Amino acid sequence: MRANPEDLSELVSQLLYGEVFKIIDQRKKWIKVRCNADDYTGWIDRKQYKPLSAQEYTKALENTPVYSSDLVDFVSTANGMLKSIVVGSSVHNCAILGDTFEGQKREHNHHNSELIIEQALMYLGSPYLWGGKTPFGIDCSGLTQMVYRLSGKTIPRDAKDQALLGETLSFIEESKPGDLAFFDNSEGKITHVGLIMKDNYILHAHGEVRIDRLDQTGIFNKDKNTHTHKLISQPAGVVVAYLAWNFPLLNVAFKLGPALAAGCSIVLKPSEVSPLSAYILGEILNEINFPSGVVNILTGKPDEVAVTLSQSKIPSVVTMIGSTATGKKVIADSASSIKKLSMELGGNAPFIVFDDADLVNAIDLAVAIKYGNSGQICVAANRFFIHENIYDEFVKGFKQK
Repeated sequence: MRANPEDLSELVSQLLYGEVFKIIDQRKKWIKVRCNADDYTGWIDRKQYKPLSAQEYTKALENTPVYSSDLVDFVSTANGMLKSIVVGSSVHNCAILGDTFEGQKREHNHHNSELIIEQALMYLGSPYLWGGKTPFGIDCSGLTQMVYRLSGKTIPRDAKDQALLGETLSFIEESKPGDLAFFDNSEGKITHVGLIMKDNYILHAHGEVRIDRLDQTGIFNKDKNTHTHKLISQPAGVVVAYLAWNFPLLNVAFKLGPALAAGCSIVLKPSEVSPLSAYILGEILNEINFPSGVVNILTGKPDEVAVTLSQSKIPSVVTMIGSTATGKKVIADSASSIKKLSMELGGNAPFIVFDDADLVNAIDLAVAIKYGNSGQICVAANRFFIHENIYDEFVKGFKQK
């Protein structure tokens, strides 16, 4: 499929064997078509298609999609000739075309996410071709479209349209093998897509279909020793942050920094028993003319202020530092709408000392972690496991310290 009705025009996509389309414009040697599978349009040579009757066209659309699943296969024509086809060809329309197919095939009757990476690996090493959809040349969105087709799901042709499907994730760690990762250019336009694999790898078409590392920045190409594509970063929205009382200013920093770095406005709700550090920070922000409304500080009784904030449909993210019991209540109150939750709750940290440990150093650390900040810290050790060979000596030293 070409952008214009001429041989030298840009290749924008490809039609594989058995795909059905409508003719929407005509020239002497060319026809402009719209592919039924993805609504993609382009020009093809008049010699490269077979006209269907209205009855044949209807039947082709009613057939349950079945696709060839080997990289290269063939169909037998009515006169006994063999015609080569590539993986992903629509062999359910063989009968309409007067052909017979006896090779490996896959029905498109249900989506199986476990097949996605398995199908994608078949294309490994295929050369990059703008507009391509075959193992002999394929582009990034053609790769993802064909892999998803073979896994039982129809998605659009272009990366920018594929990005409109599904849901946005906050972290790579939330993804599953087979999920799509999208990348934009300097103008903010989505220009690349790849398939996420386990252990922070990505399979994509860049020069060829290859596997590279994926991190929070983007795709790292070890051959070039650089990031070739940057992940799209989008602010999550308004953040509500509940803070514990034990580290009033540090806890503010824990929540304020990431929210502002991600481009999000934030509502800080400090503990009602230690709000002054947050208030003073608010005064400093006003003095330096920090943009109004970006950082908002509220305090008051939790049953009044916190419940209202959590139940509001405005926040996109609710985060907190506090007890497990409070965290459960915040999670329940936040269920009025879909929100991303980030909770640092409670703590039941063990302190383990083996018999070959540096005992003096272990005692110093144990006292520091237990009584730091008067013991009012979430990572304070609540359980001590001491090897029996050094137990008495450890207890004696701990008491003395």
